[in-house]
Amino acid sequence: MEPTTKSRKLSFEAWMEKVDREIERRSLFGVTSADLPDCCYADWYDDGLSAKAAAGRAIRAGRE
Repeated sequence: MEPTTKSRKLSFEAWMEKVDREIERRSLFGVTSADLPDCCYADWYDDGLSAKAAAGRAIRAGRE
């Protein structure tokens, strides 16, 4: 099972900023969520998925 957020302290916007920072950190060329195919970010946020796990899913989707 993938890690989830411990609490709902972050707004969706703040969570997405963390997702973007994680995607950018893992990429070699400064890629963010805007550069990847559309993903179900809002659903992942609602499900309590961590920003780190969401970034991993988005990156994997971008490779498919």
